[in-house]
Amino acid sequence: MSKLLGEHLIAAKKITEEQLLKVLERQITEGSRLGTNLIELGYITEEELTHFLAEKFGLPIVPQAILAQIPPEVLQSVPRWIAIQYELIPFAREEKVLRLAVADPTSIPEISTFPEFKSYELQFHVASEIRIQYFLKKYYRADAKPRLVSLLQKERKQQRSNSNGHQNGNGIEPSEASLYLELAKKDLLLVQDRDQAVKTLMKYLALFLERVYCFSIKQGKLHLWMSIPEEESLSLTVAIEELPLFQEVIQKKTFYDGPIITSGMEKLIQALDIQFPPQVVIIPMLIKDHVVSIIYGDNFLSRREIHQVPIIKKLVAKTAMALEILILRKKIVET
Repeated sequence: MSKLLGEHLIAAKKITEEQLLKVLERQITEGSRLGTNLIELGYITEEELTHFLAEKFGLPIVPQAILAQIPPEVLQSVPRWIAIQYELIPFAREEKVLRLAVADPTSIPEISTFPEFKSYELQFHVASEIRIQYFLKKYYRADAKPRLVSLLQKERKQQRSNSNGHQNGNGIEPSEASLYLELAKKDLLLVQDRDQAVKTLMKYLALFLERVYCFSIKQGKLHLWMSIPEEESLSLTVAIEELPLFQEVIQKKTFYDGPIITSGMEKLIQALDIQFPPQVVIIPMLIKDHVVSIIYGDNFLSRREIHQVPIIKKLVAKTAMALEILILRKKIVET
């Protein structure tokens, strides 16, 4: 794959021929894949390489947030030796469909022939070798490669630096957002109570928003229910009529997407330290046409634009459906 990948990168003007020669020399002395050596030498970033592989082989990218929360039963779908030898991670299983993250797409034909997978329809996604190795160590106790761990730490420091510098970043691709929504649907079907449903919602909203507050509505008042980041010591109860922007969303049963309106919102702004983000989303959660809670979200750290608002709205709507199912279950049991 190395020579082929190098030629593709040169053709796409991602690297030069001279850089490829240096990488190939380094690969002989240091080991690891060509891509990892490219990243170490600073010729290409991990994100650029992953997107390049995805486009070249026509495969979707699996986000790190998905790889970080894989259920044990999914991991058991792949024997440890296969995962380590072929550098792959199973991250989702839906009936007969098994989703696998691979660092080397050229290994897909061989992987597909294993008898261990004969009962599955395999769907492959791309992740960088750095991420794959990190999660192989986490889930399969694979030996850590010091170079890759060091490189991952370097990438994280760079990401934090970018965030602190208020750089926009690339956001989430539409294909990734759709994958999140599909996985959220599966998770919401398994919830057993309303707290679990809202926690699931918050987990996925955290992929799109840097800060999220969920308010329950009781007797004309908003009560802070859950938050991201979690702030257990934070308690807030305020009358709906004291928050005109929220009141309008509740009365009209519609969402708000735009700048924070400060007039009449002083109590909330002070309590949550909102710091006037340029864009916020406020979305009502409706059950049987009745607003039962309100979701507030913003990107208060980076102050970047909130993308994928339609997906965010769908996540809230799907959670409301999950809560309706819980209500019906309770009625079935108790009547």
